[in-house]
Amino acid sequence: TEDMAFDVFKWTSLNVTEPENIFMCDSKKHRSTRRNALASVYNRIQEIVGEKTHSGVLVCGLPNVGKSSIVYILTSDVIESQKKKGLYHSPQIADEPGKSIVLKRHPMIVSSSTALMDTPGMVPFPSQFQMDPSLMYKLILINSLKEFNTKDMFRALQYMLYRLNKDRNYRYVNVLGLKQPTDDVADLFGTRNTFETVLKLFADGAFGPIILDDLSLSPFEYPHQSDSRLKAIKKRF
Repeated sequence: TEDMAFDVFKWTSLNVTEPENIFMCDSKKHRSTRRNALASVYNRIQEIVGEKTHSGVLVCGLPNVGKSSIVYILTSDVIESQKKKGLYHSPQIADEPGKSIVLKRHPMIVSSSTALMDTPGMVPFPSQFQMDPSLMYKLILINSLKEFNTKDMFRALQYMLYRLNKDRNYRYVNVLGLKQPTDDVADLFGTRNTFETVLKLFADGAFGPIILDDLSLSPFEYPHQSDSRLKAIKKRF
């Protein structure tokens, strides 16, 4: 929802980077999305790079969150013009973690040395999982982990149910054919619903919009959380 999008934008602005560096976009339909749909992202990269002769912009993030799709969209003009000549390779894209395994350079403009560097997904350090056990469940739910056991999957679905109920989002009741909302994750399963099918329904958005993180918490203490910064956030969003 728009309110959820603003909450994420605000949290990121306060805890990660300046408002002008944050862009929220959907890259699922990367093959049919033209570069001008992400013109604001493209222009901001060019502003940051400036007149540097050789610039590589790292595209980093968790596994399977759309990094390669963003690279594909932003370099789509180059793909069309150079692929015919056998001079260019498009990013490898798949709905599974671990598809990108090496760092690859993708020029943004044919005549420019500025390029996006598609990178393998980064998984948090083991110490981060120890500090925040829910981190594992979140990564399972967004399909960012390649290997996990049945117990972890069950706990991930427990966490999903907790977040849905906390937000009073009960769409799962109708989708899964339940009689009423429940706090027991075992109620989600039946003859038709398995761990895998419920996870797939969640990933496909069948249960509606959800924020898995607790945005009331801040990972760091920032001294710049001022009224002027909040005004900048609202103006940019």
